[in-house]
Amino acid sequence: MREEYKVSRSFEKLLKARFPILYNGLGVVWRDGGIGHLEVGVGWYGLLYELGLRIEPELEMMPKKERGSLVQIKEKFARLTFYFVRNKNEKIDNAISEIVKISLETCEWCGKKGKLSDLGWMKTLCDECHEKRIEEQKRGGSWIAD
Repeated sequence: MREEYKVSRSFEKLLKARFPILYNGLGVVWRDGGIGHLEVGVGWYGLLYELGLRIEPELEMMPKKERGSLVQIKEKFARLTFYFVRNKNEKIDNAISEIVKISLETCEWCGKKGKLSDLGWMKTLCDECHEKRIEEQKRGGSWIAD
């Protein structure tokens, strides 16, 4: 298993322990055999923690049958993307939208101020991480450089 996947699985466990309602869908096997999980760089982990701080109290006040849960979190088109089940709450939608907007200006790899990096696969990266991505490609590494 690649090291970054080990890190993301450890962080999933932390999120589920600290925010058990919001993140309880991570790691669940879906009917089609897929597994909902976290697929983002460590630079965005702080945003996910912040989202938990904003949303978990709202979920705690809701009746259980109205609560939603995140079942997958990933990078898509250089931004955080959330797959939320059973959510019909404006405060929760707004909090998610705010975090997504912040992700567009936060380096996915290190958490510094970032911007769009499009080298065949769009990412939000700081200048330093963008250069690392270019060097990785020159060495013949992954063109995605995740």
